[in-house]
Amino acid sequence: MIRPADRDTKTLSFVNMVEVHVLDAIRRKYNIPLDKVRIAIDYLRNQFASAHPLADHRLETDGLDLFINKFGQLINVSRAGQIAMRELLQAHLSRIERNDLLLLRLSDAVAELDPTLGRQVHRSYWVTRRAVSSVERERYRVRLVLSNGARVPVSRTFLPKLRADGWL
Repeated sequence: MIRPADRDTKTLSFVNMVEVHVLDAIRRKYNIPLDKVRIAIDYLRNQFASAHPLADHRLETDGLDLFINKFGQLINVSRAGQIAMRELLQAHLSRIERNDLLLLRLSDAVAELDPTLGRQVHRSYWVTRRAVSSVERERYRVRLVLSNGARVPVSRTFLPKLRADGWL
């Protein structure tokens, strides 16, 4: 349903994390059935060439279906693009707000994760162990080189824990 940023290492990007939070809200807060979410995601990927449908589109719901507002029309994406009458549904629609979903610091989000999945290595970075291909050291600086070629700085705050856990 949500395509990882790197399929080989199964790492998630920030956009993937946004998609996870939107999916969580759709399922838990609005109780939209998973089959309708799948139909909506497939429709948005195919009709709008959207790589990240849950992050790319402003979704609305009436508690039964998912909608987007495109081209001045309300489109029911969980019914494969059926056009809806906005006037009839307006009183029942709720926008699925992202800013209600992502109000946490990275450290708080990391605290919710299984520690065997990865580590926070900097105030702005969390990395999976599988994604680390090597470690670069330059004077006092340490960087993790990821399998996709990205270089992630390791802050002094996290160095002792990473050393103790065998990451460095």
